[in-house]
Amino acid sequence: MEAKRIFIFYYETDYTTKMEVLIREIGSSIVEKVILVPFIEILLEDELVIDSYATYETIEPFVNNKFPKESTLEELALTANHFIFKHITELTITSDNVEIVLKLIEKLQENRIPIQIKKVCFSGTLEEMYIERMKNSQAFIGMFSYIEKVTFENTGIDIEFLGIFLRDTNKLVLLNLNNCTLLNNGVTELDISVCESLVRLEIVDCTFNIEDSRKPFIFSSEKLNNNIGKLVIEKNTNIIVDNTV
Repeated sequence: MEAKRIFIFYYETDYTTKMEVLIREIGSSIVEKVILVPFIEILLEDELVIDSYATYETIEPFVNNKFPKESTLEELALTANHFIFKHITELTITSDNVEIVLKLIEKLQENRIPIQIKKVCFSGTLEEMYIERMKNSQAFIGMFSYIEKVTFENTGIDIEFLGIFLRDTNKLVLLNLNNCTLLNNGVTELDISVCESLVRLEIVDCTFNIEDSRKPFIFSSEKLNNNIGKLVIEKNTNIIVDNTV
Protein backbone atom coordinates (compact mmCIF):
# COMPACT_ATOMS: atom_id res chain seq x y z
CA MET A 1 0.00 0.00 0.00
CA GLU A 2 1.42 3.38 -1.03
CA ALA A 3 -0.54 5.53 1.44
CA LYS A 4 1.67 7.47 3.85
CA ARG A 5 -1.02 7.73 6.51
CA ILE A 6 -4.22 5.87 7.30
CA PHE A 7 -6.85 7.49 9.54
CA ILE A 8 -9.04 5.14 11.54
CA PHE A 9 -12.12 6.79 13.02
CA TYR A 10 -13.40 5.07 16.14
CA TYR A 11 -16.07 5.38 18.81
CA GLU A 12 -15.43 4.61 22.47
CA THR A 13 -12.96 1.68 22.42
CA ASP A 14 -13.92 -0.06 19.19
CA TYR A 15 -10.58 0.93 17.60
CA THR A 16 -9.15 -2.35 18.94
CA THR A 17 -11.54 -4.32 16.75
CA LYS A 18 -10.78 -2.11 13.76
CA MET A 19 -7.03 -2.56 14.24
CA GLU A 20 -7.38 -6.33 14.48
CA VAL A 21 -9.32 -6.44 11.23
CA LEU A 22 -6.82 -4.16 9.50
CA ILE A 23 -3.82 -6.24 10.61
CA ARG A 24 -5.53 -9.47 9.63
CA GLU A 25 -6.57 -8.23 6.20
CA ILE A 26 -3.58 -6.09 5.21
CA GLY A 27 -0.69 -6.96 7.52
CA SER A 28 1.04 -5.67 10.66
CA SER A 29 3.38 -3.37 8.69
CA ILE A 30 0.44 -1.06 8.08
CA VAL A 31 0.14 -0.24 11.79
CA GLU A 32 3.00 2.28 11.55
CA LYS A 33 0.90 4.40 9.20
CA VAL A 34 -2.25 4.37 11.31
CA ILE A 35 -3.52 7.50 13.09
CA LEU A 36 -6.49 7.00 15.39
CA VAL A 37 -9.16 9.69 15.29
CA PRO A 38 -12.25 9.85 17.53
CA PHE A 39 -15.44 10.04 15.49
CA ILE A 40 -16.44 13.65 14.88
CA GLU A 41 -20.01 14.65 15.57
CA ILE A 42 -22.04 15.23 12.42
CA LEU A 43 -25.31 16.52 13.87
CA LEU A 44 -24.62 19.33 16.31
CA GLU A 45 -28.00 19.87 17.94
CA ASP A 46 -26.61 20.84 21.35
CA GLU A 47 -24.56 23.88 22.34
CA LEU A 48 -20.90 23.54 21.46
CA VAL A 49 -18.26 23.10 24.15
CA ILE A 50 -15.42 23.01 21.62
CA ASP A 51 -15.71 25.24 18.54
CA SER A 52 -12.20 24.96 17.06
CA TYR A 53 -9.01 22.92 17.31
CA ALA A 54 -7.35 25.85 19.09
CA THR A 55 -10.00 25.65 21.82
CA TYR A 56 -9.61 21.87 22.00
CA GLU A 57 -5.85 22.26 22.57
CA THR A 58 -6.47 24.05 25.88
CA ILE A 59 -7.95 20.84 27.33
CA GLU A 60 -6.13 18.28 25.17
CA PRO A 61 -3.51 17.39 27.85
CA PHE A 62 -6.11 15.65 30.03
CA VAL A 63 -8.23 14.15 27.25
CA ASN A 64 -7.54 10.42 26.88
CA ASN A 65 -8.83 10.09 23.32
CA LYS A 66 -6.74 12.52 21.27
CA PHE A 67 -7.53 14.28 18.00
CA PRO A 68 -4.48 14.56 15.70
CA LYS A 69 -3.36 18.02 14.63
CA GLU A 70 -4.60 18.09 11.05
CA SER A 71 -5.65 21.02 8.90
CA THR A 72 -9.01 19.35 8.26
CA LEU A 73 -9.76 19.57 11.98
CA GLU A 74 -9.14 23.31 12.38
CA GLU A 75 -12.88 23.85 12.75
CA LEU A 76 -13.32 20.94 15.15
CA ALA A 77 -16.73 21.15 16.84
CA LEU A 78 -17.82 19.05 19.83
CA THR A 79 -20.75 19.08 22.23
CA ALA A 80 -20.67 17.75 25.80
CA ASN A 81 -22.25 14.52 24.52
CA HIS A 82 -19.11 13.56 22.59
CA PHE A 83 -17.74 10.33 24.03
CA ILE A 84 -14.20 11.64 24.75
CA PHE A 85 -15.54 13.73 27.62
CA LYS A 86 -16.97 10.66 29.38
CA HIS A 87 -13.47 9.30 29.96
CA ILE A 88 -11.79 12.37 31.50
CA THR A 89 -10.43 11.41 34.92
CA GLU A 90 -8.32 14.47 35.72
CA LEU A 91 -8.23 18.20 35.02
CA THR A 92 -5.49 20.81 34.91
CA ILE A 93 -7.14 24.19 35.27
CA THR A 94 -5.29 27.27 34.02
CA SER A 95 -6.29 30.79 33.02
CA ASP A 96 -6.25 29.59 29.40
CA ASN A 97 -8.87 26.90 29.83
CA VAL A 98 -10.90 27.72 32.96
CA GLU A 99 -13.93 28.97 30.99
CA ILE A 100 -13.91 25.90 28.74
CA VAL A 101 -13.55 23.56 31.72
CA LEU A 102 -16.42 25.23 33.58
CA LYS A 103 -18.63 25.12 30.50
CA LEU A 104 -17.79 21.44 30.00
CA ILE A 105 -18.57 20.49 33.61
CA GLU A 106 -21.82 22.45 33.52
CA LYS A 107 -22.90 20.82 30.26
CA LEU A 108 -21.98 17.32 31.45
CA GLN A 109 -24.17 17.83 34.50
CA GLU A 110 -26.95 19.41 32.47
CA ASN A 111 -26.98 16.38 30.15
CA ARG A 112 -26.72 13.93 33.07
CA ILE A 113 -23.45 12.51 31.79
CA PRO A 114 -21.53 10.71 34.58
CA ILE A 115 -18.46 12.63 35.77
CA GLN A 116 -15.36 10.45 36.29
CA ILE A 117 -12.94 13.19 37.41
CA LYS A 118 -10.80 12.10 40.38
CA LYS A 119 -7.86 14.52 40.24
CA VAL A 120 -7.71 18.30 39.76
CA CYS A 121 -4.70 20.59 39.47
CA PHE A 122 -4.98 24.39 39.62
CA SER A 123 -1.88 25.76 37.92
CA GLY A 124 -0.54 29.26 37.24
CA THR A 125 -2.08 32.64 37.91
CA LEU A 126 -5.88 32.53 38.06
CA GLU A 127 -7.49 35.96 37.98
CA GLU A 128 -10.04 36.88 40.62
CA MET A 129 -12.89 36.79 38.11
CA TYR A 130 -12.08 33.14 37.34
CA ILE A 131 -12.00 32.26 41.04
CA GLU A 132 -15.40 33.92 41.48
CA ARG A 133 -16.72 32.07 38.44
CA MET A 134 -15.67 28.73 39.96
CA LYS A 135 -17.07 29.62 43.40
CA ASN A 136 -20.43 30.52 41.83
CA SER A 137 -20.71 27.48 39.56
CA GLN A 138 -22.98 24.93 41.24
CA ALA A 139 -21.93 22.28 38.73
CA PHE A 140 -18.25 22.86 39.46
CA ILE A 141 -18.75 22.85 43.24
CA GLY A 142 -20.88 19.71 42.83
CA MET A 143 -17.94 18.00 41.12
CA PHE A 144 -15.93 18.27 44.35
CA SER A 145 -17.71 15.23 45.77
CA TYR A 146 -15.93 13.00 43.20
CA ILE A 147 -12.40 14.34 43.64
CA GLU A 148 -9.74 12.30 45.45
CA LYS A 149 -6.62 14.40 44.84
CA VAL A 150 -6.16 18.15 44.37
CA THR A 151 -3.03 20.18 43.72
CA PHE A 152 -2.50 23.93 43.68
CA GLU A 153 0.82 24.89 42.10
CA ASN A 154 2.43 28.23 41.25
CA THR A 155 -0.80 30.07 41.91
CA GLY A 156 -2.63 32.33 44.33
CA ILE A 157 -5.19 30.51 46.46
CA ASP A 158 -8.39 32.22 47.54
CA ILE A 159 -8.74 31.01 51.14
CA GLU A 160 -12.55 31.06 50.97
CA PHE A 161 -12.43 28.88 47.85
CA LEU A 162 -10.05 26.45 49.57
CA GLY A 163 -12.42 26.29 52.51
CA ILE A 164 -15.37 25.49 50.23
CA PHE A 165 -13.29 22.80 48.57
CA LEU A 166 -12.47 21.11 51.88
CA ARG A 167 -16.05 21.42 53.11
CA ASP A 168 -17.68 19.93 50.02
CA THR A 169 -15.31 17.04 49.32
CA ASN A 170 -15.98 13.68 50.91
CA LYS A 171 -13.47 11.52 49.00
CA LEU A 172 -10.43 13.81 49.05
CA VAL A 173 -7.36 11.97 50.32
CA LEU A 174 -4.53 14.27 49.12
CA LEU A 175 -4.23 18.07 49.22
CA ASN A 176 -1.00 19.50 47.81
CA LEU A 177 -0.10 23.22 47.92
CA ASN A 178 3.16 23.89 46.08
CA ASN A 179 4.75 27.32 45.57
CA CYS A 180 1.48 29.14 46.25
CA THR A 181 0.33 32.34 47.91
CA LEU A 182 -2.64 32.17 50.27
CA LEU A 183 -4.71 35.27 49.57
CA ASN A 184 -6.22 36.89 52.64
CA ASN A 185 -9.90 37.82 52.62
CA GLY A 186 -10.29 38.35 56.33
CA VAL A 187 -9.67 34.68 57.16
CA THR A 188 -6.50 33.73 59.05
CA GLU A 189 -7.32 30.14 60.00
CA LEU A 190 -8.65 27.07 58.20
CA ASP A 191 -10.02 23.97 59.87
CA ILE A 192 -8.96 20.98 57.77
CA SER A 193 -10.97 18.54 59.87
CA VAL A 194 -14.10 19.56 57.90
CA CYS A 195 -12.70 17.18 55.27
CA GLU A 196 -12.88 13.89 57.14
CA SER A 197 -11.46 11.85 54.27
CA LEU A 198 -8.18 13.81 54.04
CA VAL A 199 -5.18 11.56 54.66
CA ARG A 200 -2.22 13.47 53.25
CA LEU A 201 -1.51 17.22 53.44
CA GLU A 202 1.47 18.78 51.66
CA ILE A 203 2.33 22.49 51.98
CA VAL A 204 5.63 23.36 50.33
CA ASP A 205 7.20 26.75 49.55
CA CYS A 206 3.97 28.66 50.22
CA THR A 207 3.35 32.16 51.59
CA PHE A 208 0.51 33.87 53.41
CA ASN A 209 -0.17 37.27 51.86
CA ILE A 210 -1.39 39.77 54.45
CA GLU A 211 -0.60 43.41 55.18
CA ASP A 212 0.47 42.62 58.74
CA SER A 213 3.25 40.13 58.06
CA ARG A 214 3.50 39.38 61.79
CA LYS A 215 0.20 37.54 61.75
CA PRO A 216 0.49 34.01 60.32
CA PHE A 217 -2.07 31.81 58.67
CA ILE A 218 -2.98 28.72 60.69
CA PHE A 219 -4.06 25.31 59.44
CA SER A 220 -5.86 23.73 62.39
CA SER A 221 -8.03 20.75 63.24
CA GLU A 222 -11.09 21.30 65.40
CA LYS A 223 -11.48 17.54 65.78
CA LEU A 224 -8.72 16.05 67.88
CA ASN A 225 -8.95 12.77 66.00
CA ASN A 226 -8.56 13.29 62.24
CA ASN A 227 -7.39 10.93 59.51
CA ILE A 228 -4.20 12.79 58.57
CA GLY A 229 -1.53 10.12 58.20
CA LYS A 230 1.19 12.15 56.49
CA LEU A 231 2.20 15.81 56.66
CA VAL A 232 4.78 17.45 54.40
CA ILE A 233 5.53 21.01 55.58
CA GLU A 234 8.59 22.68 54.03
CA LYS A 235 9.98 26.16 53.29
CA ASN A 236 6.79 28.09 54.02
CA THR A 237 6.53 31.76 55.01
CA ASN A 238 4.00 33.04 57.54
CA ILE A 239 2.13 29.73 57.61
CA ILE A 240 1.66 27.54 60.68
CA VAL A 241 0.26 24.02 60.91
CA ASP A 242 -1.21 23.76 64.40
CA ASN A 243 -0.34 20.86 66.72
CA THR A 244 -3.97 19.79 66.56
CA VAL A 245 -3.31 18.61 62.99
